Amino acid sequence: MQRIIMNLMLFILVLFSAEAANAALDVNPTTTAAGETVTASVTGTLAVPNGVTMILSLSFGDGSAVATSSTYTVPGTYTFTAVHSYRKIGTYTVTGTTTFIAAATPPPPIVETKTITVVDSIGEPPRGTVGKEYEYDLAATSSAKLSRYRKIRGQLPPGLVLEKYGRIVGIPTRKGKFVSTVQVVTRSGKKTIQTLTIFIDPGQLVVRVSPAEIDVGRGAGTRQKVTFTVVSPAVAVNETIRSTRGSFWPEVVFSAITTRLSIFL
Repeated sequence: MQRIIMNLMLFILVLFSAEAANAALDVNPTTTAAGETVTASVTGTLAVPNGVTMILSLSFGDGSAVATSSTYTVPGTYTFTAVHSYRKIGTYTVTGTTTFIAAATPPPPIVETKTITVVDSIGEPPRGTVGKEYEYDLAATSSAKLSRYRKIRGQLPPGLVLEKYGRIVGIPTRKGKFVSTVQVVTRSGKKTIQTLTIFIDPGQLVVRVSPAEIDVGRGAGTRQKVTFTVVSPAVAVNETIRSTRGSFWPEVVFSAITTRLSIFL
């Protein structure tokens, strides 16, 4: 009789080992943006005699509550799925656990883990240049493209605008470092706050001068016409014209909106 009991226990343990080989964890995507939805699934097989049950659970590694399936009592293969969204960037471990419950002492739970990386949905925008077209898409993933973006504090570079679906477009008109705070609202209505920093480098101001030379030795009171034509950039950039002999009097301020300016010396 003792040998029969031992054989039965060995038979149950062998079946449990087979279940361990069938356990699986799937996480999609493994790289996502803060506030976006992550789907995780854990699969386990219950193939033991009556009296043994199985529970599947998922932990997303960020301190949120563990998602737990119902109790499975009928032999078969089951998949438990849960969705989650991370509010902070970082690297997290998703854990899928298959737990067997029996009157006798069951083997330890079957545990599978996968790593997920949560990135800032805004990321690091590229540098821009005064007077040159600028375009950048804040959406880090395809699902993030359906989120809505809104600047709530700070300043974008003058000449650039943030469109509601995350594109920053325009032509910068001033150099410098510009910091703003952007609110991202996902499709599910969850909100995250991101800091956006954009650097704008000085542009090249090209001005054509005609004539290239003037004779400053002419008689007193003689007026000579000099024409300045802005070649680039094609946006308004206020500049003051000065010569190597000192500033013109009065100082002349022009922009690319008025691309031609004539003064008399």
